[in-house]
Amino acid sequence: MSIPFPQHSHQVAKKSGSNFYLSFGILPPDQKAGMYAAYAFSRLVDDAVDQEAPMEQKIAALSAWQRELGACYNGGASHPVMRELAQVVAHFNIPREYFLDLIEGMMMDLHKHRYQDFEELKKYCYHVAGTVGLICNAIFGREDKRAHQYALDLGMAFQLTNILRDVGIDADQGRIYLPLEELERFQCSEQQILTKTYSPEFFKLMEFQWDRAKRYFEKAHRTLSGKERRRLLAAEIMDGIYYRILKKIRRRHFHVFEKKITVSKIQKFAILLKAWIRSKLS
Repeated sequence: MSIPFPQHSHQVAKKSGSNFYLSFGILPPDQKAGMYAAYAFSRLVDDAVDQEAPMEQKIAALSAWQRELGACYNGGASHPVMRELAQVVAHFNIPREYFLDLIEGMMMDLHKHRYQDFEELKKYCYHVAGTVGLICNAIFGREDKRAHQYALDLGMAFQLTNILRDVGIDADQGRIYLPLEELERFQCSEQQILTKTYSPEFFKLMEFQWDRAKRYFEKAHRTLSGKERRRLLAAEIMDGIYYRILKKIRRRHFHVFEKKITVSKIQKFAILLKAWIRSKLS
């Protein structure tokens, strides 16, 4: 049985203007419905953290979403997006743990603004990005071991790219997602990041981070064949967009404190069209 089109989830996704929204429109109907609902949930949970409100209110909001998620799996969801998500998780048999881990990642953003080493950062990246990849795998019917690893590595690549691009934005909020151990190794102080000060040390640090992100893209690409990746259409589109952002970061010599580095609408459309054609040929 097909999933009804999730009107409420679609509106949340459309309003976000995210790169992810772009990749959903050309999917088959059930997968499109699944991606809209899953994305809308992650967007609403993320908004609960980013809202201008006291810490206690943000924590309460996340707790409310945890309860609503439980109701979603038990047949008693009240929020319109969660009622749509309930149909999706039942249709695709998506484990509840993926969504709970995602909420935990949002909770980490409330309590943790520094990461001592890369192992700590990896845990955060799994919760806010790897989980999304695993949810997508379930929607695309790919939950085998290789697809699982592909989702984790690609999610890591996306989140590391976000961290590089948003160093200045995060600094404005008092957050540093670059591992402190590596700041010390490259002799780049927290104060340099928080005051958005360029220096030879900062550029060396960013080059190191950039190379790591690139290696995660490459690792993901080695895990699945090109033909297999092209069948995961939404992931393939996002891969093209984020890898282009990563390359632009380096072409701009890591000047990330000014205008946010993005991919133009024309470039995004070209990536989408190319991925769609290649998926059809596959």
